[in-house]
Amino acid sequence: ALEEDLMLVPLGRSSRNDSYLAAVNSALERLAVEYKLGGGAEAVARMKLVFGDLHLADIRAWREQSFSEFRCEFPLFGRDYAELAQTLFDSGARVTVSKLSDATAEAAGDLLSTGVAYDRKLFEALQARSDVDSFGECGEFHTKVEPAP
Repeated sequence: ALEEDLMLVPLGRSSRNDSYLAAVNSALERLAVEYKLGGGAEAVARMKLVFGDLHLADIRAWREQSFSEFRCEFPLFGRDYAELAQTLFDSGARVTVSKLSDATAEAAGDLLSTGVAYDRKLFEALQARSDVDSFGECGEFHTKVEPAP
């Protein structure tokens, strides 16, 4: 839906901010070379960073500060969860849970496990809980999304 070229950045197992920044900055350097964007300010001016954050203002502020030289966009930020879910499920995309935090595995293991389909039924079950964000926004779980056939 973004209709933009995307570059996925593998982050490894570390969740430390410095590891994240190093991985993203390395990817941006490779991107500038691969697409012949020039160097320095010229390359930065031709790029934008798009984040999928939904509602965590502190994370958004950190990203904006950490990547202040880039245009940062947050197209999903503040959007209504029911609207986002409707768009996702209507798209026909195949979504599966790819990772759980240890706390989520303990708290919601009855609903969530790696490989389970993230569908309307699961979303609604998670909405009824107070211990898990229904989109995993607080790191409770991650998903893999495959486009509709």
